[in-house]
Amino acid sequence: MGILTLLLELSTSAEGIEAGIDQSIHNEVKSKHVTVVSIPGLSFIELRPDQLVELPHLRKLTELSAVGSMNIRTSSRTMRDVYVTLGAGAPSVGIAEVQAFAAKETKQGTRISELMNRYIGHYGENKPIEADSVLVPDIMMLQRANENQGYGTGTLGELLKEYGVFRAVLGSSDLGKRTGIEEKKLRRYSPLMLMDSNGFVDKGALGDDVITVAVDRPYGISTNYAQLRSLWEKRMLPGITLIELGDLYRLYMDQEHYNEERFTQLKGQVLREMDQWIGQVMTGMKEEESLWIFSPEVNSEAARAKAYLTPILHYTTDSRGAILVSESTRRQGVVTAQDFTSSLLKEFNIPVPIGLMGIPLSYMGKNDVLAGLVREQSSMQMIYRSRPLMLYPFVTYEMLALLLSLMYGLWN
Repeated sequence: MGILTLLLELSTSAEGIEAGIDQSIHNEVKSKHVTVVSIPGLSFIELRPDQLVELPHLRKLTELSAVGSMNIRTSSRTMRDVYVTLGAGAPSVGIAEVQAFAAKETKQGTRISELMNRYIGHYGENKPIEADSVLVPDIMMLQRANENQGYGTGTLGELLKEYGVFRAVLGSSDLGKRTGIEEKKLRRYSPLMLMDSNGFVDKGALGDDVITVAVDRPYGISTNYAQLRSLWEKRMLPGITLIELGDLYRLYMDQEHYNEERFTQLKGQVLREMDQWIGQVMTGMKEEESLWIFSPEVNSEAARAKAYLTPILHYTTDSRGAILVSESTRRQGVVTAQDFTSSLLKEFNIPVPIGLMGIPLSYMGKNDVLAGLVREQSSMQMIYRSRPLMLYPFVTYEMLALLLSLMYGLWN
């Protein structure tokens, strides 16, 4: 009976995704907009008090926001896994070759919109694909790689679409301009978080549309922050806009070509530009809006230090400082990626389907949250570093003791 009840609940929940939409929820989210800023390469190293002295807007944001550290541990510890996991609401794997493109772009000489029509047919009821739509033409490869996972890839995007939430993705972490680099240097993984089950995102601007030539920067390009802000100001209601800032990621990917002084100089410049843009977004937010900032992948410096948890912040115009609390981890300040997925659904009052692993995050008012999380991260780093030094000798001793006992027993 218990199994039958569970199957009935799952069936009912799945039907809710497809058809059972409560019209009252539509009315509640009409004026809602959520901005999600993803910063690949950001870690708690960049948010230490001595670093924030030169980043006034980020410092203010950390003081007013609900702050936590997110566990993004995946099989490859890469952002492609994290984006797919966030989109599915369950641990998932990404594939390096599966990336997103604007419908107007081409791949190996074929227009992306034509590839989508070839692979999955026309979108919806023969609805034409808009030129500024974002598409994932190799969506079936991703679905096959995660076929045993819960509701499947694109669950978050599918639910948002069903409840009338407009989805947009801006920015990427491409390692150069699209026209001058090979496919393997594209980094178009962020749309995997908001795509629906067919690999569609309503609107977006990737790669060359939101970068500018900068010969003194890694890979000769830099984020066009003015263009990002202009596109963000045209946000749709109700809607969610995911913005990826790729300059920090590009800098660390190109780190081997710089001496320490030049690298530090460039990193400071990248962070200051990012800080100024975040300040503009905060100023431009309305009362009913919400801002999330997170990192889908730590930089190499943080990885070497075993600082694998990444910062996550939630800010609204009436925020007063708090710590994020997760019922999944039962540990203040430490949350899971699946909790983040469920929290985004909660932003629009969309019911979290039974079977999704995450639990919407709650908040507890607290002062000096960031400093406490940085200290806790340092303690965890010490444990990570000490564990091999303690475990390896212990395991070796156990093996030798067991082997000697076995030999003694056989000899007797």
